Amino acid sequence: IAINQAELMIYLEKSDYDWEKIDVGAITPLLDASFERLGLYADYKHVLGISDYYYTYERLYSSQNFQLPYGGYLNRSQGCYVMDITSHLQEVWNGYLKSQGIETGGSQTENPAPRTIYIGPEAYGLFTMPYTSAQGMESAGNNAPIKLRLIYTMIK
Repeated sequence: IAINQAELMIYLEKSDYDWEKIDVGAITPLLDASFERLGLYADYKHVLGISDYYYTYERLYSSQNFQLPYGGYLNRSQGCYVMDITSHLQEVWNGYLKSQGIETGGSQTENPAPRTIYIGPEAYGLFTMPYTSAQGMESAGNNAPIKLRLIYTMIK
């Protein structure tokens, strides 16, 4: 499998997949109080971003208006954060293949790509005061649980 695009969407409370169903009066205070951007980390304790969220590179080239394809910004129209995690998912898939011995000719290895990711404030805003209350798994109280939009190509 070759991952062409993978977008992770994390919706705020009171948000919905259908923007017409969003209660503007209820979500506006949440939008105003939320972080402007979220980061995804392979190791939050050591502030190690996933491969798509290379925040030090982005900061280094910020004078040239460079921005990562990762995104992570709050989309106020949809009430969600959108993150491009294409490279990370490709690494996870390749690590899975290696762990099964598929790419290495039959010898199994440990999966080097972390499967767990941590959501937190952007790397340079770790100690700021906003808060974000987002929807998680699918349940009766969540109108829009976390969504992954995946576009891939099967390679034979």
